[in-house]
Amino acid sequence: MIPCFVLPGGPGFDTSYFRPYLNPLKQVFSLYPIDYSQQTLDGVLHHIHYLQRHTKQSKAIFLGHSAGGMLALEYALRYPDEVSGLILVSTAADNSFTQVSEQNIKHYPEVLKAFSAYVKSKRTNDDYKASTLAYIEFAVVPEKQVEARAVFEQMKYNAACLEQLKRNFIPYYNINDLLHNISVPALVIAGEQDVVIPPQFSEHLARHLPHAEFSMIPNTNHFPFLENPDAFCATVMEWVRKTF
Repeated sequence: MIPCFVLPGGPGFDTSYFRPYLNPLKQVFSLYPIDYSQQTLDGVLHHIHYLQRHTKQSKAIFLGHSAGGMLALEYALRYPDEVSGLILVSTAADNSFTQVSEQNIKHYPEVLKAFSAYVKSKRTNDDYKASTLAYIEFAVVPEKQVEARAVFEQMKYNAACLEQLKRNFIPYYNINDLLHNISVPALVIAGEQDVVIPPQFSEHLARHLPHAEFSMIPNTNHFPFLENPDAFCATVMEWVRKTF
């Protein structure tokens, strides 16, 4: 089995929203979900590195979703000898996606209202949860929103991690000039209808990584593994079997 560390998005989500959707990948992977106990970029990367060493996995694939994909890329740049491959889901090489996302979200007044309430709140974990539940309308295809709500109701939230990375990581995130240094095989996956990080950002990432393959999952928004798990897992397993 190939070791695969799973990095959630948010930032500040836990990995429970991946389960049970990634279970078919256990045919090819030993999955190691990582929940962030640290709040800064350096702290998160050091925490991931500690866990990789603790599990005695000298090399591993890193599967990162959204902000987790950005962290996976940063990890590959910092610890290149300990990464054997990358699966980058609904993510980007820089923060320019935020401008597009901010335009797209204007069509969802209830989501904007919830985000505004979060900004005015004490920004506790419960406040973060409330804004995320509202965000489902924006980030998940309609036919999967009820299921997504049930998943996100049970998820644990780390608002402190969100606030730190939102202030000190995302505004400065741009690794376009460094992508050529990431030489491991990469699978870049986008949701066909993603309005959070639209597919063109994933396509750009795949074009500029030296050994990347791009795949678009149909009928999905920002959470393709939840919205179309069969297609998502089949895509990943096909890539693994022909690459490793």
